[in-house]
This record gives sequence, structure tokens and C-alpha cells, in this order.
Amino acid sequence: MARPIVSSSHSPGLTRMSIEAIPSRRLLVTMTSTALAVLVITGARADESPATDCDLIAATDTRAVPICEAALTAAPQTARLHYRLGLALDAADDQVGAVRALSRAADGGDAAAQFALAQKFAAGQGLAPNENEAIAWLRKAAEQDFAPAQHALALRYERGQGIARSDAEAVVWFRKAAEQGYPAAQNSLAQKLEQGRGVGQDRALAVSWYRRAAELGYAAAQNNLAQKLERGEGVARDPAQAFAWYTRAAEQGYATAQNNLGLCFAGGIGVAQDQDRAVRWYRRAAEQGLAVAQVNLAQRLERGTGVARDPAQAVGWFRKAAEQGYASGQAGLAAAYADGRGVPRDPEIAAAWFRRAADQNHTVAQNGLGQAYENGQGVPKDLVKAAGWYRKAADQGNAAAQYNLGRAYAGGLGVKPDPAAAVTWYRKAADQNHRGASFALVTLYEKGEGVAQDRLQAMVFLRNAAEQGLPAAQHALALRYDTGDGIARDRSQATAWLRKAADQGHGAAELALAKAYRTGDGIARDDVQAALWFKRAADRGLVEAQLALAESYAQGRGVPASDQDAIIWLKKAAAQKNPDAVLALANRLLAGPGGADDWPEAAGWYGVWLRQELARQDLSGLVTAGATVFVIVVIAILLARRGRTAVRAAPRPSPPRAAPAATAHAAAAHAAAVPAAATPETTSRGAPSATTPTRPTSAMWSRAGALQSGTFATGRSPPPAALVTRPRSFFS
Repeated sequence: MARPIVSSSHSPGLTRMSIEAIPSRRLLVTMTSTALAVLVITGARADESPATDCDLIAATDTRAVPICEAALTAAPQTARLHYRLGLALDAADDQVGAVRALSRAADGGDAAAQFALAQKFAAGQGLAPNENEAIAWLRKAAEQDFAPAQHALALRYERGQGIARSDAEAVVWFRKAAEQGYPAAQNSLAQKLEQGRGVGQDRALAVSWYRRAAELGYAAAQNNLAQKLERGEGVARDPAQAFAWYTRAAEQGYATAQNNLGLCFAGGIGVAQDQDRAVRWYRRAAEQGLAVAQVNLAQRLERGTGVARDPAQAVGWFRKAAEQGYASGQAGLAAAYADGRGVPRDPEIAAAWFRRAADQNHTVAQNGLGQAYENGQGVPKDLVKAAGWYRKAADQGNAAAQYNLGRAYAGGLGVKPDPAAAVTWYRKAADQNHRGASFALVTLYEKGEGVAQDRLQAMVFLRNAAEQGLPAAQHALALRYDTGDGIARDRSQATAWLRKAADQGHGAAELALAKAYRTGDGIARDDVQAALWFKRAADRGLVEAQLALAESYAQGRGVPASDQDAIIWLKKAAAQKNPDAVLALANRLLAGPGGADDWPEAAGWYGVWLRQELARQDLSGLVTAGATVFVIVVIAILLARRGRTAVRAAPRPSPPRAAPAATAHAAAAHAAAVPAAATPETTSRGAPSATTPTRPTSAMWSRAGALQSGTFATGRSPPPAALVTRPRSFFS
């Protein structure tokens, strides 16, 4: 009868698991059970002799112990049988008996038993832990050319574990095991050759050892070989082959390779780009607990790349990585708490996680902690500490921190103002394509602050920032093209850059583009597009856009005519204390949608406008106001007696243009006669209280334009010409 094929204690499967178990006692226990489990038979029949029966029976078989004991009765001095009994007792969870049997086998010179006994001493299984005994038995097995023991001994030399650390000795033992075809040792020897630790650096030779281990199916070596092929280190760069080796390792369940395979799909390295498959591989590695994969998966979930956007789930993966002490996970979790993405905003928790990552020298976290100190978010505001954290990250090359340190020197934030130092740090960041730094350098080069004045260089930095997609820089470049400031005037280029900025939601660019469409200046005139862009800018709170949009609704230019919508946008602008909006709103309410007057509210807004003007200019307007109070009171009494219907039917003659502000001042003076409950300060319409306004730098729709158009003035005269402003360019 032919004997079945049996896996032995010297099989690659067993020895590989044994060597990988050495560094950790927990893994050692797992290894021991696994090693016993692989000693299986295929259709074995224990019917030839007691010794053969003991050799063939699986250690996990419940009959293994009595069969091996019977075999030892016949041959009590056989070391191999004692070793097999030790395995069987270990499987039966009789650690003391296992150690006794393994000791007999080890004393008899069995290398596998010596290696197993070394593991027992290291883990303290069945006896007290003893590192000296563990190393002694390990060396005995290694000197018998037992590859797993040689590799384990090399690892101890490499780590200084129970023995003096020596990379050179580690290389000696790695090489002995590697030359016997032990793949784990081949991989370890390749790493030493690659790093030049304990041996002369030789990347090409390292690749050859990686390849030998990879071809034996060793997943770690397959991953390492793939990395060399991807980067062209020690071998010609070959992304396709790299992808193939990553795949072989990943399909064995090797988490690092699974993450790297995700990177290949994400970046199109050796394979067509596929974000969905990238996420799937990240997830497989993340579920095995690989922190870097957990962060990669979290970032995809946060952005919605290759997977449905889910900030809450992203936070969960950031947290898993953070709790493993992985700095990138801690920084990601901190940023989520700082911004309130997927978790309630909590600056204090954010600062705490930023600090944990920053203490690990994570530059993104150091920069984040600096921002927390600068803004007093989660920590007491401290500009000196902020600058200190910026410097830590900046010195390590973090572009965002270099930019922030430049800001600190430019503005004296926690450091003494130093324009030259600001230029230095801005330039370092700009050299890394930090668009904000490039834009900041524009002003410094134009003014010659901290550097010799150079308008040409300023334009270079401005264009760099614009081409890198910074909306503010794109808007500024559009202005230059529009006015010919430092560059040949080109309206088509101006409009093109304006659109780029507007498409990114830059409010001033949206407003300027709307003006261009309204006037047909540099672009084909289009009232519909003008209204659309006015709406986008108005939604961002730009008063000038709100006024222009109100005018569009009033005149039906690009949108359906709607008095109600016109008043809504006028009120939004007026609520920002804009005097143009306040006066236009008062005029519109005076006429009333559909011809119905709303004198009480109109008078209240006139009062707001007058108080703004008095505060802004001087008190000379009080004379005019006092002179018209009597007239307004009489008009109000007459209107009250005639009733609202009569008022609607009555014609409204326009006052002569010779008295430009009479109506406005008279109505404003009448505000004093209107009950307090009807004024903007107290009505349920939510009108603002009168305070000193912040005037806009320019007005797309100025007071004169609004009132003279007849849209809101309803025939009444405009305010004094001194109050009217006009933009020089549609980009202003």
C-alpha cells in the first residue's frame, strides 16, 4: 500500500507560521495551535507500526495522544516521537505535558522540538517565561540549519530582543535561512539590502530576493516587489507588473497589498482608473484593521469619491485609525470636529486630537493646532503658540504652514513683523504650488515690501495663483485684463478669467459677470444671464447684486416682472443698512405694489434713510426736514380722511426736478408723526434700526439709476447728485 502524503514539521507552511509568531506571545499561542492543525493526513491509515501511526495521525485528532504514547512505549528514546507527542498534548491543551515531551525531544537533538521549546519559554506556556532559555534553544535549532529558528534568531538580533542588537548578525542568520529557500527570510534579507543596514546597500540584489520569495507565494514579498516595480527602484519601472503582484498579494488577504491595490485603481497605476474598485479594496484592508486604509476609506466617504458621500461613516473610520494611534487618522478626526463634518462641531475635541497627532510630528495636525491657537478655537487664543506650531510644520516642508507662517510675519501675529521673512516663507509655499502664497506675494512684489519692487514678478505670481484655480486671483487677473494694468488690455481674456472665478462661487466675480451681461461690455448682452448671475451674487449677500436683482424684477429684465420679488430683494439689501436700498425701498413702498400706497412703512424707511444721511454727512439737513414736517402731516391727515380707495384712484403728478430731495426729506420728516409701532424698528416686517451704514465702494444700480429709471421712484425726483456714484468699469 502506498503511504499518503503527509505535511511535516519542516513544511514551508508550518515553518513560515512559526517564524512570524516569534515576536508576539499572543501570536505565538495562535501559531502553536495552527502549526498542530497543519499536521494532517490525507486518507491515512494508522495500521503499519506504532511509530508510523504516531507520525501519520493529525495532532488535533483526539486519538493522537494515546497513539503516540503507545509508540513511545515501544521506542522510549526516539526524539521524533516525543516531539509528536508534545504537539498532540499541546493540541489537547496540556501545556505542562507538552513542555515535558518537547524537552525530551529537544534534549534528543530534534531541531523542530528545540524551536518549539524556545517558543514555549518565550511565551511562558507550561513553564515560567525565560528569555535566556528561549534564545539558547533557538540558537541550538538555528545551528542545526533549521530555517525557522535561523529567521527567528535574526529577528531578535535586528530588534535587540533578549540579545544585543546587531544588524550585521541579523543579516548572517537571515542569509542562512534565505539560502535554504525560506521565503520570510528572503523577504527580510531583501529589506536589509534595500536599506543598507548590516550589509552594503544593493537595491538590485534586494529586488532579486523579493522576487524569489514572491514566486514562492510569500505575500509580503509580493507586495514589496510590486512597490519596487511601481517606483522603478532597483529594477526598471513597470506599473503593469506592479499591479499584477499587488493583486496576487491582495488576493491572499494581505492588507497592505489590498490598500496599495486601492491606490492603483484610484490613480490608474498599471490599470485603468476605477474609483469604485479603489474603494472596495480600501474597505477590505480597512476591515482588517489597517489604519492607513481606514484613513483612505474615510477620505473617500468624506468627499463622495467612488462611493456615496457619508461624512458620518467617514468619521467612524477616522476614529478607528485614530484610536490605533495613527497620526493621519487623528488629524482627520480633528478636522471633522473642527469643521462639524459628520459630527457636531466641537473645537475642544478637535484641538485635543490635533495635539495628539501634532505630538507625533504630523505636519497637517501641527498646522491645524496652530490655527486653533490663532483663532482661539478649543484652546485659549495664543498667537505666539500659533506661530510656534506653524514653524514646526513649516520647517518640515508643509506648504500650508509655510503660508501661515508667512502671514504671521506679514501681520506680526505672534512674531515681530518682518516683511522679508514673510516673503521667504511665502516663496517656500509658492514653490510647492500653494496658490494662496502666490497670491500673497503679488502685493508684496508690487509694493516692494520685504523684497525689491518688481511688478513683472508680481504678475507672474498672480497668473500662477489664477492658473492654480484660486478664485480671488482669477478675479484680480480679470481686473488687470479689463483695465490694462500691468498687462495688455484684453476684454475677452478678462471675461474668461471672470467666468472661471464666478464658476467657483466668487461673489465679486459673479456680480461683475452679471454687469457684463447686463451692459454687453466684453460679452454678448444677455438679460437672462445677467439676472442669473445677479441672483447668485445676491444669495451671497452682496448688496449691489440684491439691488440689481430687485431692479430686474421690477422691470422684468431677464426674469418675470414681479413687484413682490422686487420688494423682497430691496428689503434684503435695506436690512444691511445700505442707504441706496433704504431709499429705493421707501420709494417703492410709497407707490405700493399695484398702486396701493403704504405710507406708514414708507415713512419709517424714509426716516431711517434721513438719519443715516445725517450721521454720514452733517446736521444741515435738519433745516429742510423741519420745514417740511408741517406739509407731510397735513398730507397724512388728508390721506387718512379720503381712504385707501380714493388714494389708489388719485393721479400722482411728479414734482419738478428743481427740488431733488424734497419728497424724500418730507417723507422722512413725517416719520416723526407716524406711531412708533409702524416704524421699521418695531414693525413685524423686520426692518432694521437706523445705524451708521457701511457704504459700498461702487453701485451697479446707483440712487440716480434706480430713481430716474421710473421703476421705484414712480415719477418722483432723484436724490441730490452728490449722492450718486458710478463704477468706472463693469469689473469694479
